[in-house]
Amino acid sequence: VASMAAGDVTGSARSGVAPDADLVLSSIPNIIGSNEGDDYAADLDAARTAGAVASNNSWVYGDSTDGNANANVNVTESKADILSNGWTNAEGLARLMHGSISGQALVDSNAYITALNNFQNSGVVVFAAGNYNGESDVSVLAGLPELFPELAEAWIAVNLTDFDGSSISSASESDFTLYGNKCGSAKEYCLTVDGFGLSGATWVNSGTSQYASGSGSSFSAPMVSGGIALLSQAFPNHTPEQITDRLLASANNDWFTASGNTTFTTHGASIKHGYHDKWGHGVPDFYAA
Repeated sequence: VASMAAGDVTGSARSGVAPDADLVLSSIPNIIGSNEGDDYAADLDAARTAGAVASNNSWVYGDSTDGNANANVNVTESKADILSNGWTNAEGLARLMHGSISGQALVDSNAYITALNNFQNSGVVVFAAGNYNGESDVSVLAGLPELFPELAEAWIAVNLTDFDGSSISSASESDFTLYGNKCGSAKEYCLTVDGFGLSGATWVNSGTSQYASGSGSSFSAPMVSGGIALLSQAFPNHTPEQITDRLLASANNDWFTASGNTTFTTHGASIKHGYHDKWGHGVPDFYAA
């Protein structure tokens, strides 16, 4: 999926959104020490130190009770679990991360939220929304700002959609099929991206690049992260929050009827942009941004 963000194949349709961008790779979970959560915050801090302008994330917490391989814990379910058990939001996240609400699990939960918040001082956090359209809401990780409002500054959730229309300029809502989690609670910081049936880079065999077809919000999200790299290059004096607002406020939303509006105010200007419960602010338009 990294090739969606930064694949560099000159003259090829398989080039990534930002082929000149560099990548800082992390593994979730990457277990060093006694607890897999030890590294979540450390990886983010390392990427921030390396100058990363986007943190692209493609992972969820699975939910076997839904009877679907792609089912995941969504943010509404997490809120209900927290409320019914009398936990704090940090305890609820610790429970998801490690099955415990105390001790090292809670330390790791708080450290991760702190690292996400710190990252937004210099970069945008991007999360794949999840790959099950039977969910009533965005995955809990993509919707973490609903539990931790301090994370809403520079955060984007990205859904999994297939667009089969002839042109986005003449598109209607019927041209879009949602295959993953709806934007739901994240609708005001969510985008719609076609991550269905794409050919991504896999490996090199005797000097020949190999590709494989795949689908998922994990393919959608890195395209947005690539777009953030382009915007950060074009507007080096922008804060991550301004980059995020620019991307959301310029998304193509002509193809649906908005269920609400966000008013973006930056650089002395005020822009009202409509969002949708399923599609968020619409399809990103990096040229318009």
